[in-house]
Amino acid sequence: MTTTRVDREELYKKVWRVPLRHLAIEYQISDVGLAKVLKRFQIPRPPAGYWMMKPDRQKREQKPLPKVSEEFQEVWFTSGLARHVEDQIDESHPQLMVVSKFDFNQNKSLSNGMLRSVLSGLRKMKKDKYGVVKQAGIRVSKPAIVDLKPICNFLSQLSAHQGWDLSKDKSGLVINAEHGSFTVEINERIRRSDNPDYLDWEARRNLKNFDLLWVDKWQYHATGELWISIEGKKFTQKKSPITNQAYQIVKFTLEESKRRQQLEEKRRLQAEQLMIARRKEADRELELRLDAGVTDLLIAVAEKSDRWKMVSEYIDDLRSCDDEGSNRLLKEFEPRIEALKPPQPSAVLQDLIELKSRLEDEKQRHLDPKVWNDPWR
Repeated sequence: MTTTRVDREELYKKVWRVPLRHLAIEYQISDVGLAKVLKRFQIPRPPAGYWMMKPDRQKREQKPLPKVSEEFQEVWFTSGLARHVEDQIDESHPQLMVVSKFDFNQNKSLSNGMLRSVLSGLRKMKKDKYGVVKQAGIRVSKPAIVDLKPICNFLSQLSAHQGWDLSKDKSGLVINAEHGSFTVEINERIRRSDNPDYLDWEARRNLKNFDLLWVDKWQYHATGELWISIEGKKFTQKKSPITNQAYQIVKFTLEESKRRQQLEEKRRLQAEQLMIARRKEADRELELRLDAGVTDLLIAVAEKSDRWKMVSEYIDDLRSCDDEGSNRLLKEFEPRIEALKPPQPSAVLQDLIELKSRLEDEKQRHLDPKVWNDPWR
């Protein structure tokens, strides 16, 4: 396995100096894969039509390189995969030391009962239009089942050697290790070619035998080339048999586990930052609503005080008149005078305390994760 290290800034300069399809050959990766690497490491890439522009316009179109954290400053291209430094697993890892002593025994019979039942079920199934049978994440042609058995035996022995639990669920085969669970698929490469019995549109219009209308345009041929896919990572038999790739498989599961932990940590930090932002927003909202509530309360007290001042002056005038009409008005007003008096300071203070308590309760409900939609939960 060859590994190429390149500085992020150096890769950025190469991207704006050489087209992606030419640069990808240098790192033994496809141009689409290189584009994904640039997106992951936040490296700007030239827009469409950039290489047809004049040099002065190319300078205007070039975007600056944004800043990122230290672990993304160096890119490692390993067998066509780009990983940053933190993704790499030390060669002295205990799991890698254990798997280095693993020796696959081809003569040993398949001991995993679940895999034996899967193989038995594949032999009894009918093939689809592609000439393959599918069960538990395994998709192969019937002649390839003979070659499938050693691979299943290899997975069984490797799982037993590493202490993994090999099980089956709706998605297919699953490796349950201490450092995580990984979906396993076994596929066979299928080639397609033109079907000589397929009729073009003109021939189909003049056709009398309607059975020929349902002839597929393509013919599918099984190649017998099997490969294992673990969480989307392919392990093919082009360079070496799959049964000799135990070290690479274990190393990939460790790297994938570490990547998941980093992603989970990143999500946790983002959730904490989102919570802090929501707390600040809630505090600011609380202050604004508290100020508005206190202002409304003071306005209400001032209005009552002004009204009481006017009413008290009018009542004093009525009492000073001391005639029959004034006395009748006083009798009508006396039961209602108490309601017009402004509130006492203790009552105003109690209203303020209740207002603040109510707003604090609303703030806590706003910050409750069950109420607001947390994208990481």
